[in-house]
Amino acid sequence: ADDAKCIFTEKTIDFGPKAIAHNYTKTVTLKSKGSTAAVFAIEELPRKYGIKVEPMRGRINPGEKLQLTITFNPPTPRIYDDIVILAQVRSGRPAKLHFSAQAIAPECHVVQDEFNFESITIGATARQLLSVCNKSEIPASVLDDLTDYDDFSLELPEELMGDPMAEEEEEAVMVPMIANETFDAG
Repeated sequence: ADDAKCIFTEKTIDFGPKAIAHNYTKTVTLKSKGSTAAVFAIEELPRKYGIKVEPMRGRINPGEKLQLTITFNPPTPRIYDDIVILAQVRSGRPAKLHFSAQAIAPECHVVQDEFNFESITIGATARQLLSVCNKSEIPASVLDDLTDYDDFSLELPEELMGDPMAEEEEEAVMVPMIANETFDAG
């Protein structure tokens, strides 16, 4: 009797350099190469890697292919060069897919050392420039959460504002930043 056989059409999936604590997805293809249907189960990886594969199990008829989605959410900085995703095939050999990525913690900081509003009359408004710099080689997102500081607000440049028709006033602002970029808010 002919055994079930599956292969990944890609030998490696490379996510490249990515910021930690963000979801990234890619698809890969698992192909049935045997003369009988292949029943497979993806071997679950430890949670510390932040790698999920969907679907985790399935059946592929002879000669057919199935798209698998790999979600990568790296929890800590790390070089991923020793990870193998295995699809265990019933009555056959496992299909192997090498996984590689570099998880990086972006380096963002506020340029100003301090903000001194000096004396301000109650009910008056004063503005100061806040500059945030991303010194990383990868994009980053900066969360400016002023929910505990009712007297302060952040006004972003128009190009970072999003949908001007949205009437919701958010207390926390997420600002995407490209690599080696500085943005100013007042």
